[in-house]
Amino acid sequence: MSFTIWISFLIVAAVAAVSPGPGTMLTVSNAVRFGARNAFLTALGNAIGLLFVSTFVMLGLGVVLRTSATLFFMFKLIGALYLIYLGIKHLNNKQSGFIKSSEPSKLSSPNSAKLFGQGLLIAVTNPKAIVFFFGIFPHFITNNQALFPQFIILTLTFSICVIVSHLLYIVLLSRIRTWFSDYKRTRWFNRVVGSIFIFLGLGVFWLKRT
Repeated sequence: MSFTIWISFLIVAAVAAVSPGPGTMLTVSNAVRFGARNAFLTALGNAIGLLFVSTFVMLGLGVVLRTSATLFFMFKLIGALYLIYLGIKHLNNKQSGFIKSSEPSKLSSPNSAKLFGQGLLIAVTNPKAIVFFFGIFPHFITNNQALFPQFIILTLTFSICVIVSHLLYIVLLSRIRTWFSDYKRTRWFNRVVGSIFIFLGLGVFWLKRT
C-alpha cells in the first residue's frame, strides 16, 4: 500500500469517524453522565469492537451477510433493537444521571466493564459498520500485495481515527459537563440522546443489503 493510498483512506476514515453515529452518541452520553475517564472506556470498547468487525469482514462475514437475506435481517434486527433499547433507557431515566466528584465513590465509579462492554456491543451489532468496511476497504487494497497486512493497516487507521474523534467529543463535553448538573437540563439531554438512539435504531432496521 502506497503512502498516497493510505492518506486517501485516512481522510475518508477521519470524516466517517467524526460523523455522529451510535458509538459517538454513547460516548457523548457517558461523557456527560460519568466524566471523561469513564467515557474513554466506552470509546475504547467501541474501537476494539470495530477491530472485531473488520476481522469478521476479512474472514468473509461481510460476504455471508450480503448473500443471505435471513442472516442479514437477523443481524440488523439485533443491532436495531439494541439501539432502540438504549434510546428507551435514556428516555425513561428519571434521575439526572450526573455524577459529581464530591459524591460517594460508589456513585462516582460506574462499572468499568459495563461501560467498555456498551461500546464494544454497539460496534459489533451495527450492520452499518460491516457495510462500511465491506464497501470502502476494497477501494484502498492493492491487488498485487498481501491482503492481510493491508487490512491490518486500514483497520488500525480507522480505529485510531475513532478513538481520536471520540476523545475530541469527550474533551469538549467535559468542559461543559457542569452545565448539565441542573436536573431539567439533564432530563432534556437524556430525551434528545434517547430520541437519537431510537432514530438510529430505526435507520439500522430499514438498512438494505447492497
